[in-house]
Amino acid sequence: MKDIEDALEVLEKHIIEIGTVAEWAEKMEYASKDYFARNIRKTYHKTAFKLIIQERLESIKKEFLERPDAKLFSIALDLGFPDNTALYKFIKCHSGLTPTKFREQVRNGSQKWESEMGVRNGSQKWESEKIINNIN
Repeated sequence: MKDIEDALEVLEKHIIEIGTVAEWAEKMEYASKDYFARNIRKTYHKTAFKLIIQERLESIKKEFLERPDAKLFSIALDLGFPDNTALYKFIKCHSGLTPTKFREQVRNGSQKWESEMGVRNGSQKWESEKIINNIN
């Protein structure tokens, strides 16, 4: 079992492979995903699921900055999404913006989307988990 303080580093390093709390707990060598999730919440004051979403959005943001003219399909495949539709739904669900608007906000350095980031309501959590589970 790795130190819980290393969890964000592990998440950032393996974000393409980690799509669920269970996968993250496994990477951290925890036997119980529930125990891991409780420790994450206690340490970082956010749910493990929300941290995964935030890190995915950060990886998308990074790709948009590094490859401003890249096609959405190419970015989707590079980030482990099955296709551009899954990436589109993920961005729309968690930022409230279309990928085009999200990319514009990222390019302009706007943080407006961050206020809408994360699990926006309970009904979207299920949809988010469905999208994430289709990534790998």
